[in-house]
Amino acid sequence: MTCLCTTFIAPSTALGDFSLHHWENEYVPWQSADISGQVGYYTTSENFDSSGSLMLPSGLDRYKRVQTDLTLAYGVTKQFSIFARMGWENIRLDHNTRGGAAYGFGDQSIGWTYRALENLGGSGGKPYGTSLDVQIQMDFPTYNNKESETNITPYLGDGSTDLTAGAFLTWPFAQTAERIFMLTSGAGYTYRTAGFSSAIPWSVSALLKPTKKGFSAGASVLGVHSLGTDNTTILSGSSTNSSGTGGSFITNAINPVLITVRGEIGYQLKHNLALSLSLSRSVIGQYSPSGTMIAAGIKSSFGDSRPAVSEFEYKKLNKGFLNYSLEGRVLRANDRLQLVKIDKGSQDGVEVGQVFDIFTLQQNGVAGESIARAQVTGVKSDEAALRVTEYFQEVLIDEGFVVKRLIQ
Repeated sequence: MTCLCTTFIAPSTALGDFSLHHWENEYVPWQSADISGQVGYYTTSENFDSSGSLMLPSGLDRYKRVQTDLTLAYGVTKQFSIFARMGWENIRLDHNTRGGAAYGFGDQSIGWTYRALENLGGSGGKPYGTSLDVQIQMDFPTYNNKESETNITPYLGDGSTDLTAGAFLTWPFAQTAERIFMLTSGAGYTYRTAGFSSAIPWSVSALLKPTKKGFSAGASVLGVHSLGTDNTTILSGSSTNSSGTGGSFITNAINPVLITVRGEIGYQLKHNLALSLSLSRSVIGQYSPSGTMIAAGIKSSFGDSRPAVSEFEYKKLNKGFLNYSLEGRVLRANDRLQLVKIDKGSQDGVEVGQVFDIFTLQQNGVAGESIARAQVTGVKSDEAALRVTEYFQEVLIDEGFVVKRLIQ
């Protein structure tokens, strides 16, 4: 079952190229698989110099790049998810002496995210809550800049392997039955090879999205700050300088600092399918490219068991009108298959077709709020199998949760 609080309108991308791929949360809930695709067009003709002023690299007319990313993410457990990003790019360099074209696989990413904290109760019983996610990822090149130098073709990246560790805090600022407004901030520490300095990537995002379907909108400020320890002796080698991109600091920038703003609009066709369009622009920098990127994306989720009725609607329609005749406990549950096994069976009067409501378990051992409804599909003497017919809240069903048979 996928938590709504982690679905974004745009497929997020991992850190591999400071100018195009930013530090963003890749968490996916348990038993859910996300597939995100994005195609972007990036263009630049200027650099930020050491003082933050714009400068024109000698001989460079324009650097243009079509970037395609495919990101796969899967929730392995309730707290732990993994992800991988595959990137492919097509570059056109307009330069008076080093112009040309190149294409191929760029920087790739793998990593995992751990949900260290999720406080659903802190949001007044609503299906969205504050969460803290810890993320580790590695970005690595699948190209060879020495070959590009030999062939006098544009570089596909800076050639470094980057290892980043950091965290994200997500806060549902406001929410209704139809929409939610979320704030997410994150920061990390990146270790880079090939003589490049370590860096601090960070991001702050605001998102307004529907709970079911409709239009979405978001805004982000994304940045990276080099710690200023680049090995200039190594980086001054013939195969590791920005000449491979016509002097543009899109690759091999020395101690770069860059802040980018991004605006996003999207449309959620249904709970597990969303389209997006974004525009990004570099606004502040040092030793970094000043560029613009427009991107279109699509994101689909699988193994997603969204509620047929929201929690707000459920409480309004059913509160005070339900009576129960039998109480039991959940023995096992699989939200992805919508299957639940309980500790009551035919000896307790359970029969196929009966309906049970499922409740969370409070710390004092009594039933909390109702989160789902299920129907009996199979019965043994001391246990029964149920299939979930609708969810009332975005909460994973766990062992020990309370079930109550509905009097119909």
